Amino acid sequence: MSGVASTDMVSVTVHGPVGALDLAVPAGAATADVLREYAQQTGFRAPLQLATTRGTLLGATTSLAGAGIGSGALLLAVGEAPGRGPAAQRRAADEADDRPSASPLTLLVAVAAGLIGVLAAVLTAGTASTEHTATVALLGAAALVGVLPFGRHQSERAAAAPLFAAAATFALVHEPGAVHLPVSLGVSALVAAVAAGVARALDTGRREVAEVWMAAGVLCFGLTALTTLTDADPAAHWALLLLLTLLACRFVPMLAVDVPDQYLIDLERLAITAWSARDVRSGKRRRTVIAPRMVEDLLETGAVVVTTACLLLAGVVAVAAPALLGTATLSVDEIGAEALVLFVGGGLLLAARNLRHRVARAALRVAGTYCWAVLAWHLLVDASSQQRWWWVALATALALVVVAAAVATGRGWRSVRWARRAELGEVLCGAFAIAALVVASGAFRVLWEMQT
Repeated sequence: MSGVASTDMVSVTVHGPVGALDLAVPAGAATADVLREYAQQTGFRAPLQLATTRGTLLGATTSLAGAGIGSGALLLAVGEAPGRGPAAQRRAADEADDRPSASPLTLLVAVAAGLIGVLAAVLTAGTASTEHTATVALLGAAALVGVLPFGRHQSERAAAAPLFAAAATFALVHEPGAVHLPVSLGVSALVAAVAAGVARALDTGRREVAEVWMAAGVLCFGLTALTTLTDADPAAHWALLLLLTLLACRFVPMLAVDVPDQYLIDLERLAITAWSARDVRSGKRRRTVIAPRMVEDLLETGAVVVTTACLLLAGVVAVAAPALLGTATLSVDEIGAEALVLFVGGGLLLAARNLRHRVARAALRVAGTYCWAVLAWHLLVDASSQQRWWWVALATALALVVVAAAVATGRGWRSVRWARRAELGEVLCGAFAIAALVVASGAFRVLWEMQT
């Protein structure tokens, strides 16, 4: 580096434990000054040592010019990984203390209490008795307590509050009869969305859970309003609701995991050796370094959204599948309803393999199995004794195939070929479900009657 003044600016890239950083420093600056600037811009406080790409360590007092380092050079900041040193562990502990705690057991208890409230609302709906009045009052009080922004377990209470609000509304407005059931559920879903909006406005619990409740409630109410204003059959409402659940289990993960562009690429430069092709700028240039905490928050938010949405989808399927088979009583519509439940169940089971969150994956698998169980029960009730034997034989053969596949998968068997076939099967289930919707909703029958 002879002939280079100590005041000349040198542009280097420093790779450290928390990412890469571009620095423009004087050629006479010591390596300690470079490390100090790296620590200041990245917030990494653990001891570091500068080294070249060949592994040669540079002394703290060694200047860049003395080490023969020029513009475009790549340096390594060697030190312990973030989160392993004592200082980093103390900072992580302090951050963990600031995070809202949510106990899975407490959340399970809150959701179970909400489901018990829904059962109580179903049993007392449409009755004029003291038990009915007491049930509505207790469910309303539980929803009000759930959205209050103080006390312990705010997240768990806020997650179950829309469920209590929906149960109280259903017990209050529902009248017996399959015709009134879609309207009652639509109004209940809207009230659940309002309760979630109140919890979000009061900053009670997780915002992601409240937003999923709001989106699901508004969509259910909008579908109810559409089918009610068009004077459609109840079967059309349940058929559309089932198809929407099948589509949502594919699109929700895509919408939930929204990675910002700056997390994926450096918008200021797209190559790490770009300094060699640039002139030194007069201004001080900083590069955004992505902190691990930012990535953790992004993944945690996506996991909460996906898990909450899958649980709500399972709840919708639990109501819509038997309601569709019970309301589609005409011969043509019944065939379409059975086909729709069959393909929706298959689509949910195949879509569950794309998720890595255990609760969300289990919710979709339970929903798909539930669809097939309801369909099997519906077919067995109306079937003759000979047909029942055929259905039992088919179910036994299918169970053996599932057990064999489960054992092979548990032993570590994987196949890209079968994964591609599963993807194709999921696409076919979606396509056939859309085709079955036309028959199950009664549209095909109406067009046929118009022609005749």
